[in-house]
Amino acid sequence: MSDRRGISGKAQGRLGHPQGTVPFVYQVTMTASNSPQALGPQQLEFPIRVIQAWGIMTGAGAAADTVVLNKVSGGTTSAITNTADVSAFSDTDQFDFSQINDANYRAAKGDRLSVTTVSGALCQVYALCVRVGD
Repeated sequence: MSDRRGISGKAQGRLGHPQGTVPFVYQVTMTASNSPQALGPQQLEFPIRVIQAWGIMTGAGAAADTVVLNKVSGGTTSAITNTADVSAFSDTDQFDFSQINDANYRAAKGDRLSVTTVSGALCQVYALCVRVGD
């Protein structure tokens, strides 16, 4: 029987690798004054794909409160998710982004993810991701 303790994270961490990949979650807490806010590292250390995104309200929604997950690449911001209208949500309500844009859901090494809110929506946003290369 072979000893598998020596398998590196790189070998297990690429989408399409025969051994599969381990998903991971980035999280950010949005307050009334921190939009846009980085989700995860300021610059990604390897390319990723966002496969699901959701949020939890940490305060009641107000008129015009919206939330969107973006990819920032070379100064250009592209929406990964649809814009979630959270204006009617209460504290502790969970919301899902109903769409993930397949043209923008992959972020390259050096890109970053960010969350933008309108009207200071109070929430925590989570992005479930997988590594897609080196």
